[in-house]
Amino acid sequence: TANQFSRANELLYAGLKARTIESDAKTWGVLGYYYQQADQELQAISVLKEAIQLFPTAGQLELQLGEIYRQQEKTREAYPRYQNAVKKGNLEKPQVAYQLLAYAAFELDKMDEALTAVLAAEKSPDAAKDAQLPKLKKAIQDSIEERKYKQEEAAKKKTSA
Repeated sequence: TANQFSRANELLYAGLKARTIESDAKTWGVLGYYYQQADQELQAISVLKEAIQLFPTAGQLELQLGEIYRQQEKTREAYPRYQNAVKKGNLEKPQVAYQLLAYAAFELDKMDEALTAVLAAEKSPDAAKDAQLPKLKKAIQDSIEERKYKQEEAAKKKTSA
């Protein structure tokens, strides 16, 4: 059945390119999703990058591309995609984008950016329902405090030497 999906994806892609199928950001996103479902992540990445060029204000496409990279454990590639997603907006669930940005920044040891993102995620009406968000915020704040403590200790050693 994988070959059937691959063929359907090829037809959808050809239709989008030929404009026999309405070319909009959502349809391109669906195509990217279908490629993922057919275990063709490289093709999904390629299609989403092409769609981002066609629809430069579609933050949802950036978010989707970031998610593929995250699933491949490529946080460095996912991080700028999440940044682009929140900058562009036009997201179905902005809180999710900010939260993913916060996780990626945390993983990359960009604690100030992580805190900014988690604070933005907290502003969403759905934030109160998310049990992970307070835990993420606490972990980020603890890391910032630890960094500050280490800097103070290093400064003390430097002045005493």
